[in-house]
Amino acid sequence: MSTAEHKITQSLRKQAYAAILQQETAMFDRESTGELVGRLSEDTQLISSAVTSNVSDDLRSAIMAITGMSMMFYVAVASIISINKSNLVHKGV
Repeated sequence: MSTAEHKITQSLRKQAYAAILQQETAMFDRESTGELVGRLSEDTQLISSAVTSNVSDDLRSAIMAITGMSMMFYVAVASIISINKSNLVHKGV
């Protein structure tokens, strides 16, 4: 996931930088440059790692759910077949 995380971080930084450049000059008098640089470096990294970990967790959960449902279906079908075979043996067919 590190490649995806780096691409997301890069995209977020580009978008944030473009948004900063579109601000009026009065905004730069109110906000410190260190805060803006911090937003570009730390906040974008935090957001991208949160997004990639959530996607990873969602994929893992979906795969586990599908696997679990498949196993339950398999066991149910195997049980029905086993019960039907045992009923046929008891009936003498």
